[in-house]
Amino acid sequence: MAQYRPFAIWDGESTVPSGIAQNQNILIGETDQEYFNLGGFDWWAGPDESLGYVIAYYDQTFTHPNPLNIPCGIGFLRSSELTDASFLLKVNQLRSELSLSDLSNANDAKTWLLANGYWTSYGEAAWTYGNSIGGSGSSNNGSGSSSGDGQWFFYSDEGSLNANPPIQDGNLIFLMRSDLNIVTETFNPNKVGGANEIYLNVSDSNGTDYTSQFTNLQTNGGSITITQGANSVTYTSTTQGVFFLESQAGFFFIQTGQATQTVTSASPFVYGDPVTVSFGSPVGTKHYWTAGDPSQQGQLSISANNSNQLELTTNIFVSKFAKDSSGSNITDISAFISSLSVGDDIILKSTSASSNSATYNITSIGQFGSNGFNLGVSHISGSGYMYVALWEIEFI
Repeated sequence: MAQYRPFAIWDGESTVPSGIAQNQNILIGETDQEYFNLGGFDWWAGPDESLGYVIAYYDQTFTHPNPLNIPCGIGFLRSSELTDASFLLKVNQLRSELSLSDLSNANDAKTWLLANGYWTSYGEAAWTYGNSIGGSGSSNNGSGSSSGDGQWFFYSDEGSLNANPPIQDGNLIFLMRSDLNIVTETFNPNKVGGANEIYLNVSDSNGTDYTSQFTNLQTNGGSITITQGANSVTYTSTTQGVFFLESQAGFFFIQTGQATQTVTSASPFVYGDPVTVSFGSPVGTKHYWTAGDPSQQGQLSISANNSNQLELTTNIFVSKFAKDSSGSNITDISAFISSLSVGDDIILKSTSASSNSATYNITSIGQFGSNGFNLGVSHISGSGYMYVALWEIEFI
């Protein structure tokens, strides 16, 4: 049975209601009671504790993303399994982000969490009161019983918003927001007359993690196609703030009003049928390298039948570390390269002489050493010569 324990953040002044445990700023439900506005607090359902050990943390900014778009100061992590090893791994991942060394046993991990203002279900009695606890954003209506690789499912019905954020594997929800900021759930994926916000868990219903693909969308832009049966929508953007990954809570969302919708669904989606997601290359994105040794950060080279002619180029070798248009600010773009597909087109050109420019079709994508990529290409148009300069690759 799913176990969604209620949580709230203490305001530092109010009396804590009976039946509630407290660890520093975090309030934790322990008894079966009505939690809506209990004690004057906003109560939130945590992740399903039957799937892994939960860690709750205090977000002091009170800007934690949530479908209600209201101030929220609680966030969650969860181990992948109900084992000491899985729990310890999750805690050590958290400690690594804080530049702390690993702990060696689960009890020490729990002690450290509690001492530092976290709460964890590890070692606690199970929440046995079901999955409907009332309150702001705190009812969870299930997570779709079907499973399958690369599939997501609606976990709540249309109408007034009564669902928790999509914190379970395979969860999917579309939200409409009126001019009066009234939020409702919809199955219509189109931004006109339908979803203003689309939320997906970072993992599909089979537990496959798509964090790297969602991270790439957030960082570099691109396109995402969401399909159910014969109906699909595609949203694209190269602007930050359209695609957003909430890595701590484990979900991704799209602000459809700021994205470009290139494919429109003929009909709304329906509850119960699987939804699939595919990712497209970030059209219009540009990255920069200096001509040189691609085993070095920020550099590229070509293979052109023992020449340096762009029109004879068959392979472009790039470091996974690219530069910005100023020739500095090295960034790891591995996730971006991994999002490319055979058949995509690119333009390679010198930033100092635009006449040195050629367009290619990508025929293969492979590794080059431990820190680079080999793009097999077929020349389409353009000409020029490779020389020591800053070069731009635009993905079109």
